[in-house]
Amino acid sequence: MAFETAIAAHEAFYQALGNADVELMTQVWKPVDDSVCIHPLWPPLIGHRDIFAAWKGMFQASPSMTVETEIICEQSTAHGCLHLVNETLISALGQTSSPVVATNAYELTDNGWQMVLHHASPTAVESSDHANQPLH
Repeated sequence: MAFETAIAAHEAFYQALGNADVELMTQVWKPVDDSVCIHPLWPPLIGHRDIFAAWKGMFQASPSMTVETEIICEQSTAHGCLHLVNETLISALGQTSSPVVATNAYELTDNGWQMVLHHASPTAVESSDHANQPLH
């Protein structure tokens, strides 16, 4: 399946995540050794093999969930696209995860738009004024 737009790849990624669909997830990702996936509080997974070993394990542990997303920033060029996304994951038992923010990068390939980076990190429950706080 070729994704004609970065948004189509984005939607397929979150559909695959919600349905624990390894096959669809495989189609979303560009199958290269330099793709990167960082799950919240995990070390970086680099390369197709390591990324999919993790997805398979996660999907076996949690076969389905509801995934709510909001793209809060998008930057795109003719051949690349970055999405900054608020994610809310709700388990099949109705448990809501802590808020997560993700950066997703998509690249226009010969097979349509494909993901090359997913970096998800926990974030604060509520936004606050950070302008007067130290950066580090």
